[in-house]
Formats: sequence, structure tokens, C-alpha cells
Amino acid sequence: MEHTFDREAGQFIVRTADTKERVLVKLVETDGDVSTRALRIHSPNDIVALAEKVQQAHDFVQAKAISRLSVIAEQMKFLRLQAEKVLRDAERDDDLHRVPCNFKKVPGSTYYLYRRKNGNRFFSMISPQEWGASRTNEYIGAYRLEADRSWTCEDDFEKRTAEDELLKAVISKKQQFIAIAD
Repeated sequence: MEHTFDREAGQFIVRTADTKERVLVKLVETDGDVSTRALRIHSPNDIVALAEKVQQAHDFVQAKAISRLSVIAEQMKFLRLQAEKVLRDAERDDDLHRVPCNFKKVPGSTYYLYRRKNGNRFFSMISPQEWGASRTNEYIGAYRLEADRSWTCEDDFEKRTAEDELLKAVISKKQQFIAIAD
């Protein structure tokens, strides 16, 4: 490693052997003057070792920042996907609320979506099995109206029920979370 001392700046300038990168090493100062203690270098390798330590610290800080930022980037990707899902679900829910039906929709009930031959959709309380052979309309799917007025597709009934039960359990034990926070 090459090294020189800039007396005016009170610092050593060291070029690393492998990258030839300049590393500035500021010496300890007292009253604006370079400390004589800092100038007493027993070996030229002492300042080189100091420069290497400074470079290692810089590399470590940079790696730590990159690591933290990568975690934040992953969280941002996850949140973006969640936001996209929320928007898709809201669009689907809005669409399903516009489908005609001849009854009052009650949260917790399952409704069956059909398409007439003319392309119009409608909700029915009668399942395809109940229609039997007399069914003339195309069956699209079953949906459950939730308490928050969102719709759950029949493929997700069990998953949504399990999530709701888990959240109810968390809410009933909220005192435990308060104790943890204290």
C-alpha cells in the first residue's frame, strides 16, 4: 500500500493494494493541530492497518444498509401485491353487488350466480343441485356475502372461515398482546 501524509489536512492518504482506492485517514487533533501522538507511527504498516480497518468498517456499514434495504424492498413488493389484490377484490365485490336478485341479501348466506341465455347474470338462493334437470341457466359459481359486504367465492369458503376464526381468537385474547407491549 502506498501512503502519504498531508500535513495541512492532518490526514494520511492511503491507496489500497488491491483496488488502488484512496482512503483518507484523519488523525486525532487537539486545538486544530495534528497530534504529535498520532504522528508517532512505529511502523509504516500501522497506518496501512488503520486504513484497512476504516475500509472494512465502510464495507460493513454499506453491506448492513443494503441488507436492511433489501428487507424493506421485499416488504414493499409484498405490500404492492396486497394492494393489487385488494383492488381486484373490491372490483369483483362491486361487480357482484350490481348483479340483479329478487331478494334481500343477508350477510353469512350463500348465493348462486347464474347466466341466462341472453347473457344477463342473476343471483339465486337455489343451488344447481336443487334445480336438478329443470335448470336452464348456466351456473357460474357460489358466493357467500360476508359481514363487511365483501363476497367470498365457494373455493375460498373454508380458508375465509378459518381466517375469521383466527382473528376472533386474537381479538378475544387482546389483553395478552397489551401485556406483551408493556
